[in-house]
Order: sequence, then C-alpha cells, then structure tokens
Amino acid sequence: MILPKEKKDALVMIEKINNATATCLEQENIEELVEVYYLRNNMIKQFFIDFKDELTDQDINFFRNIEFFDRNLLNKVNDLKSMFSEESKLNKKKFRGLRIYSLISNIEVKR
Repeated sequence: MILPKEKKDALVMIEKINNATATCLEQENIEELVEVYYLRNNMIKQFFIDFKDELTDQDINFFRNIEFFDRNLLNKVNDLKSMFSEESKLNKKKFRGLRIYSLISNIEVKR
C-alpha cells in the first residue's frame, strides 16, 4: 500500500490501518493482525521519511498514542498466547484420555 502524498491524508490512512489492527485483535485473528501490523509499521516508517521536515507537536502526539497502543497490543497478544497455550494443553490431555479410553474399550471388546 502506498502512502498518500499529503501529510494529513497519510495520517488518516495510518489511523485507519491502526484501527484495523485493533479489530484483528478483538476478533483474535492473529494471522491478519500480523499482516496489518507489518503494513502499518511500514507506513509509519515511510511517513517519517516523507514528512520528516514537516512534523508538528500534534503529529508527535499522534505517534505517541500509537506507541501506547502498541504496548497494550503486546500485552493482549501475550494474553492470547497464554490462552491458546492453555487450550492446547487441555486438548492434548483430552486426546490422550480419548486414546486411552479407546485402547481400554478395544481390550474389553476382545474378551
């Protein structure tokens, strides 16, 4: 995605992509989250390259808010990671239990 030539339009686009990142997180869509996050970061890098001489205090505050968002995002992603890890452990236990039950039931059927 190409960043618009006007600074105001570029900031609006970055904000929209940032909102998309939040939506992906809310939906626990990690694959899309990674793609959108990568896209947004590249747009931010391009913004600083294109508009480094035009930065205002308002722009700096805008990016500080994104930085704050990123810290919260990292915490939420770590929470999701823990949740998925616990689910995975539980599923492994269930699978082992089903396998053992299947083995036992096969032994009893053969008697």
